[in-house]
Amino acid sequence: MRNHAANALFHAAAFFLLPNLSAQVVPTALDQVNITPPNYKVPHFLEGSQDTIAAAHITLIDLVTIEYDYSPDKIIGLTPEQRNTRFDVVAKIDPPGVADPVHDPHAYSFMIDALLKNHFRLVVHETDKPFEQLLVSDAAKLPPCAPANSSSPAIACITLDEFATRLTKELNIRVENMTHLPGTFAIGFHWTGAPIVIRGNLLRPPPGLQPTLNNALGLTLIPGRSQQKLLVIDHVEFPIILNETRTATAPN
Repeated sequence: MRNHAANALFHAAAFFLLPNLSAQVVPTALDQVNITPPNYKVPHFLEGSQDTIAAAHITLIDLVTIEYDYSPDKIIGLTPEQRNTRFDVVAKIDPPGVADPVHDPHAYSFMIDALLKNHFRLVVHETDKPFEQLLVSDAAKLPPCAPANSSSPAIACITLDEFATRLTKELNIRVENMTHLPGTFAIGFHWTGAPIVIRGNLLRPPPGLQPTLNNALGLTLIPGRSQQKLLVIDHVEFPIILNETRTATAPN
């Protein structure tokens, strides 16, 4: 029953629409929830029925994946500690006005929704996946590769595609080369300051990045937008008992 139930919970539940940006509590007819640090004497499992869930060694990402049908790599806004904290949960939550939640196909979706909102204070929104476009502002500033017999310090010659890949790693966000300039250039530029961060639907470039990039190389970055969707965690609160034991519950 355990494997069958876990598979059914992940793939057969009817999912709710995304909530609005508010931390309102979901009204319930019954709310019996026990969330505790993981008992390592019990193996990992997740099973239940329409109005109950029992799970060991799960994470918040597991529950969010069930509720919103997003893969973990498309869920952003959590710290590594919040993503990795494991816990056990036993819950029975019934929607108001439902006479027979055990056989109601919507009861399970309601239960997970109430569990996340009422006990983790979860607030999320959906957004397109942002990225940065690398463009030319002054091509004359791009440093040419030094001649083979040059005595100046050697700087590796790279293409602008390779430079965009470097910026992707340094800025913590995807950078696409949109300059359409062929050839290689002696680009020794590295960004060692704060990375680009995402706040809601907006990119927050670190101060000084744009003028430094423009002055050094005649290049600039402008925000782009793709059709790939992300689920952004705007707010979450772990139960007190998990906050007190979070370090001990994180996997090795």
